Amino acid sequence: MKKYLPVIIVFLSYGTLFAQVNDTAIQQLMQQRMYDCYEVEYNSILVAPRLYNAGRVDTFDALVTFWKKHCPPSERLFSIDVLNNIRKNTFRESVNGSEFLSHRARPTVSDSDLYRPKILYYLEEYKAACRGAFSDNQYSIWLNQNYPLPRDYSEYYAFYKSYYAFLRQMARSLQGRRLYTPAEDFLLRFYAAPDSVRYSELDSAIYTGTVLNDKYKAYQKYHNQAHGISSAIQVGMWVPNGNLTVIGNHPFLAYSIGGRTEGMIIDLITGLRFGGMPNSLLVVKGDSLFTSDSYCSWYIGVDFAAKIFRTRKSELNVLWGVGYDELQTLSVTLESSSPTGQNETLTQSSKSAYANAGLAYRFYIRDVVKKNMHKRAYVALQAKYHYVNFRNPGGTDLAGNAVTVGLSYGIFSHSYTKHPYLK
Repeated sequence: MKKYLPVIIVFLSYGTLFAQVNDTAIQQLMQQRMYDCYEVEYNSILVAPRLYNAGRVDTFDALVTFWKKHCPPSERLFSIDVLNNIRKNTFRESVNGSEFLSHRARPTVSDSDLYRPKILYYLEEYKAACRGAFSDNQYSIWLNQNYPLPRDYSEYYAFYKSYYAFLRQMARSLQGRRLYTPAEDFLLRFYAAPDSVRYSELDSAIYTGTVLNDKYKAYQKYHNQAHGISSAIQVGMWVPNGNLTVIGNHPFLAYSIGGRTEGMIIDLITGLRFGGMPNSLLVVKGDSLFTSDSYCSWYIGVDFAAKIFRTRKSELNVLWGVGYDELQTLSVTLESSSPTGQNETLTQSSKSAYANAGLAYRFYIRDVVKKNMHKRAYVALQAKYHYVNFRNPGGTDLAGNAVTVGLSYGIFSHSYTKHPYLK
């Protein structure tokens, strides 16, 4: 037993030494790096402030380029890249999408400009981040994929908070170094203090010809014009004329849904007219003549409206439309002569295509943006003349047309998918 004791001791010692090998030793064995984007971003954000503040601008420039090669476009990367290009005096109002691809992937993808479609979205995201409004998506990915850092959400928050503080500091350090173009000057001021810069100044003549000016004007047009989904509830009175007056005036209720541009509205409308009949009608059904005082009417059609003029608070429209109208002229129940028989209900309707024309005046009562949806609510007064052709062969003559006068409450709404909402 004694002669085996040294062997046992050596074996146990070896096992203990092997168990004590730590992560650092293993990390040194991991020579072939894949450079995952999340790892690159985390380390880049840690290193960038040290390099910049130490004046190691060549290494800083290489770091940004390396980051771009290994990560898809994001506001975090876009912002530091723009500031770095301004620093190098290489800034142009365009960012080639292939810059965010590895050399192996670049030949397979056509070039595309990221600056024009993304600049205002990224500026808004940057402003929100400087206020501490970070997306939880990045943290969730790091958490779900078992990354060791950041250790918790408070560390994640502090990590990005310090990064955006650095970007503001970087922008401030670049101000006044040389004569900048209007676009460069605006971006430096924005990145230095986003809450103190107003997008409205981009409407100034000094920005004419810049992408910032073009995109802001496109946003203004998109925001100020009424467009999007259209929906409304209408109530009013239907007033016939000619021989059709025999059925009397009737209130109506209708609902419409459709869409609009600034100058044109198209809606699908369906409505119901109700109320009692003031007079009885003679109606022929089969070979019998009935007297009827029942009333029910419904219609469906397409309504159009064109803008004559619009102010911020009101709008005048010319209206027209076409559709189908049905008027119930008979609904009687005949008692069965058989003791076991069922009663029979006879119905008959007069049907007509219709066309109408008129005017509407809208008063905008609410104009809000919530959850990236712009909603304009209104009430409208409208009047239309309806051309109809109800027939009642062998019975009471229903020749005539009608006028409607009504009140509608509606909403025009659209989302900011095409342009960001600039707060």
